[in-house]
Amino acid sequence: MYSVALTTEKQLLFYIPVAYSIPCYAFYIFTIYVLSMRSFKNYFDSTFFTLFKVQGVIDMLVHVLNWLTLRIPFSGLFNEFFGEPAIERGFFPTFLVFLYYYATYAQIFNLTLVTLNRLVIIALPGYFRILWITYLKYVVAITHILPSALTWHVLAGGAYFRFMPGQGWASTNNKFLGIRNSLYVLIVILITSALNLVVNMTTVFFIVSKKKCRKNWSEIKLFFLTVSMFLIHLMEAILQIYAYQSGSDWAVMKVVFILTSFVKDLTCLTAPWFLFITSRTCRRAMCQVVRWTKTNGTDSSLFAKRS
Repeated sequence: MYSVALTTEKQLLFYIPVAYSIPCYAFYIFTIYVLSMRSFKNYFDSTFFTLFKVQGVIDMLVHVLNWLTLRIPFSGLFNEFFGEPAIERGFFPTFLVFLYYYATYAQIFNLTLVTLNRLVIIALPGYFRILWITYLKYVVAITHILPSALTWHVLAGGAYFRFMPGQGWASTNNKFLGIRNSLYVLIVILITSALNLVVNMTTVFFIVSKKKCRKNWSEIKLFFLTVSMFLIHLMEAILQIYAYQSGSDWAVMKVVFILTSFVKDLTCLTAPWFLFITSRTCRRAMCQVVRWTKTNGTDSSLFAKRS
């Protein structure tokens, strides 16, 4: 009934990401575990690592939901499953689409907090740092409530899986009150990307122009990580803009979908690798956990000071 040509290209686009996603999940979980260990609390009990752990949970959630709502249905490997009435429409697709968009917004907002964190810690006076540390938990809570205001219409209008002959399934939602998810996502991405760009450039200005801002090299290296994450999100933003302008041109949308999937992998799975590269403290902690070093206990001389 639901016929899809499972070409070599289509199978490679499915199985190759599966192959590299699994070890990336394992490394991300391991990284969060190390950052959460009580024995390393003095080194990782800072606002940056708090936000990084939150980002890690959101990144993996977004990536899993991306598979469930987009890549697995589109693969054509489970056509009969998605054709079942209970799966095609109703609670299942509605909840998945709602959760995917909710997590996507939370991911974007949390990255903005990570970017602001670098500016506050590296460049701004100590008074602002104290305020940031004191009220950060409330700011994080707000940024995780805010996505509800942008996604409630999915629950109200419902979502479903739509079969595309010869291709596979695609998840979509009913436009409740004419609200378009693609437009909402585009606006949020444009605003946050512009804000992150301004904040990053301001941080760079302080690092270059103020000698005292260049003293804490460990914090600056974490800033490089933040910039890398921002650039990857910027790639995704460009693709989102292109997809919105392409409208219903399926040939263009197919290419954008494939590119966006791989950029999504970079967006969701590369942060722990960047942290491993840029943070000597994190590398040392990981080495101790997996017994790569012969030290007994935590040798404080191996770690950078907490900031």
